Amino acid sequence: MSLHGLESELPCRVLVVVGSPRRLAEVHAVLGLVMPDGLVEVADTVVEALLRLTRKPAQLLLLDLAVDDAFAPMVVRHLARVAPVTEVLVFDDRARTVPGHQRVHAWEELDSVLTRWHAVVQRSARGLHGPEEERSLS
Repeated sequence: MSLHGLESELPCRVLVVVGSPRRLAEVHAVLGLVMPDGLVEVADTVVEALLRLTRKPAQLLLLDLAVDDAFAPMVVRHLARVAPVTEVLVFDDRARTVPGHQRVHAWEELDSVLTRWHAVVQRSARGLHGPEEERSLS
């Protein structure tokens, strides 16, 4: 079983909810570099993402606050209940990430945040993680 509670199935499944075609292209490009074997699915709304994750959990939900940002805190809380195995990474154009303080990342950090997340998933799949890595990266 992986760090995120899912059988270490390859490829990793990532569900993406972003607010613009430009942002989606950026996410696809970074995910293609970080995890070329990954399965990337796109949901148009947060509600659609929640429905999909309830039926079939993913290792990662990447959420853009430009899409239904009023629902973001509710989404994170709800997912903790219905899909606790899904890591949620939230990004925003207005974010100024303070390490260990905020749970919203700046889009400029997309590459580094996804690289760290994927490294933890890979170590977990090989059984090389410690308790400190089981904490959320978000």
